[in-house]
Amino acid sequence: MKVLNLHGIYGKPNNTAYNELIKYFDNVYSPAIKYENLNPYTIIDKYKDDYDLIVGNSFGGFYASVLGTLTKARVVTINPALPPYIYINKITNGEYKYTKELKELFNTINFNKVYAILGNNDEVLNINITTKYVHNYDIINGGHRLNSEEFKKLFGDAVNKNS
Repeated sequence: MKVLNLHGIYGKPNNTAYNELIKYFDNVYSPAIKYENLNPYTIIDKYKDDYDLIVGNSFGGFYASVLGTLTKARVVTINPALPPYIYINKITNGEYKYTKELKELFNTINFNKVYAILGNNDEVLNINITTKYVHNYDIINGGHRLNSEEFKKLFGDAVNKNS
């Protein structure tokens, strides 16, 4: 299986999801992306490859959702920033210049393809907003950065489903 792992806006490629994915799959690509400097369409074009599974954390969860809509890949997200345009200015201190593009891409997402693991105490995102869009989700104990044993079990089950 070919797997793409997308970190959050100020995250790192070797995040918790990556460390869990390499337990199950040999072909995991986890690029370092400077989201705040790139037009969202550039990111989509660069990673619109033939992946079987796309995993995304936070802002990477938004991109995973868009890419999953455009491809045959399954999508697993962790506390996805959905919709991203309501969070981006706060996260970047108002210095993000591609909000219009985020809105356009958000409107293309097929939410039937998106699965999310959500922390019930997320201090960055509002899961009540996320669940207005994403209908296939599980809520677990935790904040924005999930790494508990409960998360690892649920995440392992999700990424291995039909693999």
